Amino acid sequence: MMSTGRAAKRLGVSVKTLQRWEREGGLILVARIV
Repeated sequence: MMSTGRAAKRLGVSVKTLQRWEREGGLILVARIV
């Protein structure tokens, strides 16, 4: 699973932005089980 910080970096946004998107329903986090 990827950390919030790493995901934010890969998307080119701040951690706070990523957390806000998640809160507002604009982002769906998916965990993949291998």
